[in-house]
Amino acid sequence: MRIKRMLFVIVIMLFSLNIAAFAEERRPLGEGETRPRWVVPNEDYIPIKNAWHHEYDGAWVYLDETGYTLQNTWFHDPSDGKWYYFDEYCYMLHDTTTPDGYTVGPDGAWVKDGQVVVETVANK
Repeated sequence: MRIKRMLFVIVIMLFSLNIAAFAEERRPLGEGETRPRWVVPNEDYIPIKNAWHHEYDGAWVYLDETGYTLQNTWFHDPSDGKWYYFDEYCYMLHDTTTPDGYTVGPDGAWVKDGQVVVETVANK
């Protein structure tokens, strides 16, 4: 009987935990504060490099040649010739104006005069 009571108490305690308390929130960052960059491993636990990654919350990040996310920077994607901006949280901005005053559209690409800017780079 004592074991059953103990198990009951443990189960109640587990269900009473506020799971949301463990979730990371996108709180505003203070002056000069940045969020740490991170890596995304593949199924073999090897960092993904030079690739787009769709986060669980719907946001897009880009993993550079070192496997880390881009942060507070523009990125020219050679596969489509478009420019994308990544904010202080390492997320690609879309449907907004970047901190340096440029417009990005619904797919996150830089838009100028209502048109997506596409710049191809010739092989040298």
